Amino acid sequence: MSFSRREAIQIIDKLTELTQHNALQWREESPQRRMNDTTNRVDKVYVSTYMGRNIRVYEKFYKSYFEDDVNVFDWDEDVIIELIDNEGLVLSRFPSTSNKTELLNAIRYQNPQIRNFFTDIFGN
Repeated sequence: MSFSRREAIQIIDKLTELTQHNALQWREESPQRRMNDTTNRVDKVYVSTYMGRNIRVYEKFYKSYFEDDVNVFDWDEDVIIELIDNEGLVLSRFPSTSNKTELLNAIRYQNPQIRNFFTDIFGN
């Protein structure tokens, strides 16, 4: 299954909205071993099920080398959104869109420690 960029934006906007209204709950999981190697790093993975489909969201850090020098690099990042099967294998990956980070931020805000911090700061 492949999504057009327009479809992906609409789906991600809907997932973000559901997450912000606590209609969609995410659980934190450890990244699969294959997600980390010498050039890629994933720290946290978030998984949810919506309408019978498993969705995985994570921030992937990858080495970006400068001027063809394999010894000089920086870590760049990308937000990855995937539909996965019950074993965690990828069925489909969403294309790159401008709203992926908004979904990841909404998921992170759902974390009670982060939400409680904002509540404590603003007295709500």
